[in-house]
Amino acid sequence: MPSVLFILLDEFPTMALFDEEELIDKARFPNLSQLAEEATWYRHFSVLSGATLLSVPSILTGNDPQPLAAIATNYPNSLFSLLAPSHHLAVFEAATGLCGFLQCTESAPGTLIKPSTSRMDSLLSKTFSLWLQRVSLTSDRNFWFDDFEEKFATNNKFSTPPKSKEAAWDRILGSTAVEYARSKPVRLERFMGTFAPDQQSALYFIHLIMPHMPWRFYEDGRPYDLPNLRLPLSLENDDGGEWLAKLTEYRFLMQAEYTDRLLGDVFSRLKSLGMWNDMLVVVMADHGRSVELDTIARMIQPQTIDSIAYAPLFIKRPHQKLGRVDDSNLMAYDILPTIADVLDIKIPWPVRGIPAGHPKIDLRGDKKVYFPKKSTENPFSLNLAKQVSYSDKENFPSFSTRWIGSLQNVANPLSLLNDGLELNHYFGRSISEFETKRSGRAVVDNLKSLQRPPLDRAPLGVVMGNLEFEPTTDKVLISVNGRFVTGSLLIKFKGISNTFIAMLPKAVLTSQNDIGVYMIEGNLLAELEIY
Repeated sequence: MPSVLFILLDEFPTMALFDEEELIDKARFPNLSQLAEEATWYRHFSVLSGATLLSVPSILTGNDPQPLAAIATNYPNSLFSLLAPSHHLAVFEAATGLCGFLQCTESAPGTLIKPSTSRMDSLLSKTFSLWLQRVSLTSDRNFWFDDFEEKFATNNKFSTPPKSKEAAWDRILGSTAVEYARSKPVRLERFMGTFAPDQQSALYFIHLIMPHMPWRFYEDGRPYDLPNLRLPLSLENDDGGEWLAKLTEYRFLMQAEYTDRLLGDVFSRLKSLGMWNDMLVVVMADHGRSVELDTIARMIQPQTIDSIAYAPLFIKRPHQKLGRVDDSNLMAYDILPTIADVLDIKIPWPVRGIPAGHPKIDLRGDKKVYFPKKSTENPFSLNLAKQVSYSDKENFPSFSTRWIGSLQNVANPLSLLNDGLELNHYFGRSISEFETKRSGRAVVDNLKSLQRPPLDRAPLGVVMGNLEFEPTTDKVLISVNGRFVTGSLLIKFKGISNTFIAMLPKAVLTSQNDIGVYMIEGNLLAELEIY
């Protein structure tokens, strides 16, 4: 029986894949594009919930989301129990504990199976960490109970109370980006280490929490850090206007590109081992995310269905060589029946889903359903509100609703963000080429860390601050070591007017840096005093 590769990504909307023709942006996602050339891309696939703890059980059981903790005792019937009699289970879950019996391992086929005692401990640890983060420290924020991220090397940072609100925020968004960058590939390497040709059939399952926030990777995988005073991130997309929405989507897309690179590593490893051709491959995401103005990132509203409910789904059947696009009305509970159909395994429990390609799919027309969480101040609640029905035709995502376009200039990806500033005349040029004067003062968050990046952290990737005067223009230029490298609109953010938030190009900072903030005043550049 064929082995199965199942990669579950997290917080990845379908529209992020699109180029102008609503095909896959090959420059940005070369590995997913290659996958699509030999797999079936279910372009209109949608999930049933925007919450991981509700969506993942639906995907793996073939049924509607339920207001239950995502653990095996609540979901004894799942993909894992279905394949346990025929497949070795190499399962790397995150945030859920649905593979809860002896056969569930993080080891390769042919190795000694040892029961895992850390799975429940890990889940309880995450729950405790979330309580610290979402409830006791920042009860005024609208966090989701399942805003997990890939684990760092240690959780000792949660053992003592934070000394300030800024320290609390630092806990919420993670430890240093250096640790973050180190932990991601290591977890994936452990997963790839279980690949074993010429052994028994296996299910290789990983829930990789990518490209989920916090976004701290450039597209090539280099980590960057964030200012820790007023972080440029909001789950409520109601602050900072179009500029912050654009910057948010840009940062997400960079991390999505890095995710594509990680997927390429997995695909290459399997091909080099001679395992790829015979496998059933499923690559998908559990839900999307909205950056639409005046919305909440993961809360379904009429204007967010397209970015939250629609997530990527690619299925490569064993020995499939020719890719195709299938626009049938597939939903999350159809995944398990499709896998069972391909493997010719009968599902021994009732399911709502229908295998892909079955004539009954067409009977749905363009009607889709979604199960929103009930609005509550308790982030631990998994209670469901009334089921929502919507039209696929009317809500299918469109490239035109994106803030950031398709990738045109691979050598200068930051141009996608900065071109709209109309400052290209300055970018890349030396300050000495222009006539300057002194004018005004500006606060730059974490200025010392920009000037001398600490050795134990990744360099800052964002320059953020605010002017201490009322300007005559609405934008600023940022220079690093005598050259203009980026810019920002002036916005109101967290109640502070004339705030700038600028994305730095990767590798622009050195061990010691001269940072400048400039404004255009007529034919002159006004250099601001910064501190």
